[in-house]
Amino acid sequence: MKRISLAISAFGIEAALTEARGLGRRAFGDKYGFPSASPMTLILDDRHLDVPALLASAHAHSESDLHFSHGDFVDNPEAPAILARFEQSSFDATNLKELVARTTPSGNFAADGGSTRYWWVNQGRHFRETAAGHHLWAANERADGHRGHKDWRALEEMLPGDVVFHHANGALRELSRVAKAAVPAPRPTERGPNTGPNTGHDEGLLVVVAALVRDIEIDLPLLQSFIQPGQAPFNRGSRPGGAYAAEMEPELAAPLATILAYGDSGENI
Repeated sequence: MKRISLAISAFGIEAALTEARGLGRRAFGDKYGFPSASPMTLILDDRHLDVPALLASAHAHSESDLHFSHGDFVDNPEAPAILARFEQSSFDATNLKELVARTTPSGNFAADGGSTRYWWVNQGRHFRETAAGHHLWAANERADGHRGHKDWRALEEMLPGDVVFHHANGALRELSRVAKAAVPAPRPTERGPNTGPNTGHDEGLLVVVAALVRDIEIDLPLLQSFIQPGQAPFNRGSRPGGAYAAEMEPELAAPLATILAYGDSGENI
């Protein structure tokens, strides 16, 4: 394996971080030939970034005479040492089972005796719109006219300070905190016209959230490595349940939130 560490300068590292901040995870990864999420994740401010793309960017900005292939930036044994020079938290998502088991939640994510509750929300095609609008919303009634269904009740129970895991399209996408408790509200315009089975049911409850960590891409197989079948939010088939919102056990959710926000050190640097 080529010594990438010899080809990355302090300037290259700072330039890579600046570029990543400006582009965001997916555009940054695409630019350097890494369109898919990498398990090796760096936490920059409130965003997740892919380590191979960061290494490729830092090398490009270092103007080194040493040349590397796309594969040299993936699973490189020098990555941990180079990441230490970035002075940012990181974690390897392939080790999530071990990390969740040994991570002590930080003060921001109480697990035992705390008042914080943890919620998993399945958003699908509405994730981008609701993330942009910083809200969760559920109709008062289902298509069959049944009022007070479990999605509605879950939103009603959310309180400021609670933590929300946003799942969409087969992956965990964002971590947020409830900013304002539920209030009656019409269907948000960000969700577009109501053309689904709930057509005509446009009154509901709205919860305002504030993003804690964005650009998360933890896919289903990685989640299945440590969430047991039937353990909320999974059903017995080891997949997210059909409900829009479901409460999670703090013993599972608090360590996971800590890792997503602060890396495998579990500390907010």
